[in-house]
Amino acid sequence: MQVNLSFEYIHAERLSEPQGGGVNLNVQLSFPAAPVSGGEDSLEARFVANITSQPPVLVITLKGVLRASGGRDEIGELRRRLEGGEPDPALIHTLTTYILFEAALLSKELGLPPAIPLPPPRKGGKEPGFSPV
Repeated sequence: MQVNLSFEYIHAERLSEPQGGGVNLNVQLSFPAAPVSGGEDSLEARFVANITSQPPVLVITLKGVLRASGGRDEIGELRRRLEGGEPDPALIHTLTTYILFEAALLSKELGLPPAIPLPPPRKGGKEPGFSPV
């Protein structure tokens, strides 16, 4: 089965400057966000992701569509699971990964620090670098 994700709506807004301390992110994913459509060997399922922060520093909304194509049996099973409210965990993981990656890019463009702290520099010892092979 082949799966393709595309974003149809992207909104990112910086609400305020981050004040010392950390920022907690809240991610809400609605999937499928509309009735599943498509034929016997393909389907489309829409999704909506809302990402907010506490304290209110940013708001990100991503809307898109997941398109899957493959064998009649695979697509039929995927359709049954989506319409039954039990999507495949691997599919949810893939969708969430793409959404969080896009959100990280958007927050970087807004000038916000990364949500995952960078590792501290090494103390003592040799600094990492490149050397010829």
